[in-house]
Formats: sequence, C-alpha cells, structure tokens
Amino acid sequence: MATNENKLLRIGQVLDIVGVKKSTWYELIKQGKAPKPMRLSHKWSAWDAEEIDNWVSQLKRDFSKSA
Repeated sequence: MATNENKLLRIGQVLDIVGVKKSTWYELIKQGKAPKPMRLSHKWSAWDAEEIDNWVSQLKRDFSKSA
C-alpha cells in the first residue's frame, strides 16, 4: 500500500487532486484557505502530499456537515 508520508507534490499534481484551476488554488492560498507550498528553491515549490490529503478530507467533512 502506497503512503503519502514524506512525498512531495508539484503544482500539477496538487491541481489534479483538488480539481481547481491554478489561479483559484493560489487565491485560496492567499486567503489562508489552502496549504502553502514549501519553497525548495527560487524556481521550485512543492506541497506535502499528506497535508493536501488532510486538507481535502477536511473539506469533505465540512461539506457533509453543511449538507
């Protein structure tokens, strides 16, 4: 079974998981509603896969409570 522990995701992978456009994703980050990336160099950012999974799970829980 694959685990997301210690796995990093690039922007394209994150967008595939969360299902939003790049501009929307960065707006969510700016608003503090989505996880910030780790800046690994001046050209390279990545997100912790487990943090993204947890964020999506929380969204699902929040949605199911309001439905």
